[in-house]
Amino acid sequence: MGATITGLATVLSDLGLSLSALRTVNISQQEQSNLFWLNGAIGIGAGALVLCIAPLAAQFYSSPAVVAYLGAVAMIFPASGFAVQHRVRLQLAGRVGVLAYGDLAAQASGFAAAVAAALLEGGVGALACAILIPAYVQLLIAVFSDRWKPSRFNKAGSMAHHLRFGRNSSILQVLNYIGSNIDTVMLGRLQGTTATGLYNRAFQLVSLPIQQIATPLTRVMLPHMARAIREGRFPEEVQRIQRRLCWVTLPLLGMLFSCGPTLVSTVFGSRWGQTGSLVQVLAIGGAFQAAGYIYYWGLLALGRTSLLLLTELPGRALAIVGVVSVAPSGPTAVAQVMSMSYIAIWCSSTLVLGRVRSANFPNLIKPALAPFIAAVVGAVCTTALARVLTFHSEPNLVVVVVQVSTWITTTALTAALLRMLILIRSR
Repeated sequence: MGATITGLATVLSDLGLSLSALRTVNISQQEQSNLFWLNGAIGIGAGALVLCIAPLAAQFYSSPAVVAYLGAVAMIFPASGFAVQHRVRLQLAGRVGVLAYGDLAAQASGFAAAVAAALLEGGVGALACAILIPAYVQLLIAVFSDRWKPSRFNKAGSMAHHLRFGRNSSILQVLNYIGSNIDTVMLGRLQGTTATGLYNRAFQLVSLPIQQIATPLTRVMLPHMARAIREGRFPEEVQRIQRRLCWVTLPLLGMLFSCGPTLVSTVFGSRWGQTGSLVQVLAIGGAFQAAGYIYYWGLLALGRTSLLLLTELPGRALAIVGVVSVAPSGPTAVAQVMSMSYIAIWCSSTLVLGRVRSANFPNLIKPALAPFIAAVVGAVCTTALARVLTFHSEPNLVVVVVQVSTWITTTALTAALLRMLILIRSR
């Protein structure tokens, strides 16, 4: 539960300045140096904030161990802050391999340190090592790989547009973080660890396609779209990215919807049965979240952070108010509210962003239609088969294999049929 507060401080430790640097064409040495010192100072401040909040968090969760955990974790933020601009420079130089290998080495080091700490003493120390060590390993790898020396902070450097972008972006990130984590906080407070664990497992399964595919692409897409804007091919590039993103994420979420209950019961056991139904509810909202990522990337690249904030505000407000209201009813009601909030964000984004002519956003619905139809057809057929199979026997590995095979077949056949219809219509 302390990880919720840690995540919020992580959001605050950047304040959107890395995204501003990524989308800026021909950023100067002085600008990047100023951003380096600002990020470092913000990281130190975020660490101090976590230390101050630790006693209150322990009281909120009625767990004294939270104080020790957050006290150790507060040390990661200075390291993360000073690493930001080095990582941005590596990203802009196209050295994504260095970043990937660095992240892998950092996580491996953290895992090894956590195992060693668990063997020696266990407890909170092992959890803290798993987060603390990777942050400093990432900092060292970024510094030695980049070999860039920042200049002194200079107030004369042009920072107004970076600070303006960072202000709106950080407000949006904080709002998004609160809206995305209010469910865990309220369930942990009102329902206890069992209900929270069931819900978190479902949320992690649904979030996996998005976190592993869409979220990491943000730092790649910003400089890519900034280039497309400069070359006058932004609308076409946005539609091409939307089509590919939806073909990857929507069918996967459709599979989770149809196979989730059987898969969860088979892998984790019958005690996790409620998690399967929660996966189905959350997968619906996850599909709209994945389809709406292109709005987020497009408006960040255009620098329209205030408009982006406006489009996400209704859905995030619904998530926060709704979850607080229904949390006493249990995790199912919370999952329903969260899915409704993602649908609301997608709807408001589509309506508002239709006025941004330079992006031609209304046409983004067309690239998402075919993968959406394929995902729905595959999910409906597989879910119908699952009801028949589980009616005659308990969920098992054979049932899971049959379901997944059915999903692959029906989704592929639907995609091929849609492709043929598109080709015929284009002639």
